[in-house]
Amino acid sequence: MMELIYTPPLEVLCIGFNAQSRLLNYRKFSLELYGGIKFFLLPGPEFAKILPFRSGRDVWYMNLGLLCQLQLGMIAPFADIGGDGILTVGTEVNFHAIYKKPKSRYKLRTREVKR
Repeated sequence: MMELIYTPPLEVLCIGFNAQSRLLNYRKFSLELYGGIKFFLLPGPEFAKILPFRSGRDVWYMNLGLLCQLQLGMIAPFADIGGDGILTVGTEVNFHAIYKKPKSRYKLRTREVKR
């Protein structure tokens, strides 16, 4: 999983790279545990003071979290809470389900003309 975080009031730009492991998969509900690194490219001055690690101008730290997701076909809303206390609510969009192959969706078959 890769995430991009931007917050205009704090002027923060963050990229997170996580590895996920599914703990529970019950019908359309899944519960996953993830862990990875968050790397801040543009940390705001107040925001950078509260983070546990600093490396020069760049700020990074390891993060563990729990992600709950509901698979509804084309969209999959989720809520995730990280060990850093950041709660994320969003949705995953399945573009493949929206834009399937045109042949199977619109029946683009040519008719034979009888002469």
